[in-house]
Amino acid sequence: MANEPITRRHLLSVLRGPLFAPFAHCLSSPGETLYTQSLQASLATSRLELLVHDLRQSKTLASTFHDTPIPIGSLLKPFLALAYLATPHPAIHPICHGHADQCWTAHGALTLPQALAQSCNAYFLALARALNPDRITLPTPPPPNPTPEDLIGLTPRWLLTPETLVNAYAQLLASPTTPPQILDGMAASARTGTASRIGQHPGGVLAKTGTAPCIPTPTQPCKASGDGLVVAAVPAQSPTLLLLVRRRATTGALTAAAANPILTQLKTLHAY
Repeated sequence: MANEPITRRHLLSVLRGPLFAPFAHCLSSPGETLYTQSLQASLATSRLELLVHDLRQSKTLASTFHDTPIPIGSLLKPFLALAYLATPHPAIHPICHGHADQCWTAHGALTLPQALAQSCNAYFLALARALNPDRITLPTPPPPNPTPEDLIGLTPRWLLTPETLVNAYAQLLASPTTPPQILDGMAASARTGTASRIGQHPGGVLAKTGTAPCIPTPTQPCKASGDGLVVAAVPAQSPTLLLLVRRRATTGALTAAAANPILTQLKTLHAY
């Protein structure tokens, strides 16, 4: 049982549990889609959107996102790190002074894993300045003439669909050539970094948070300057399940807290 793939029946049984009880009337039958449009609307009203992806089957099991490109903030940073480590590059040794360096706090000197764990803007702005944007391997390329701020998600110019983003993370986690510094940084983010509110889960978690500039839509005006996102993969050593969560008008760190009970519910699916 522990190694069986996730099925729609399993997922629906969890979604009918206490965490999603307010939306139980919106769930479809096992033979239909996992989420109906009414459920998507309910979750959007609550400022919470999610996507569940089975890494073993390379298949998205459920999503409440619309298929519209969105800003993803610091969720871009692992892909910048990948491009930087994959090509000859000058060594960077930035010192983070906090707000003066467009960062949320003064981190001082950091290694790359530490910078990922703490989502240090100063470190990744320095990395972006040393990087050829064409080296960044994402299905959606950077915007024309990108600034360092564009490349680390401080502006809303680089947009990806949630499905594209999750597939990119799935490839990053599955590749045997992914540098260990990136995985170490994501593991540290979940333990003690910006994603630490995601909590303890069997086998550990690989996570990355992002706070993305808000883009208003006709149905979702901006209630704050940013929206929080978190991507989480479990278990850490050999991920089988990937979760993307976005919560409007908050930070990535607080969205990690919202992802905590979702992972707790999903562990009953025997995915890890």
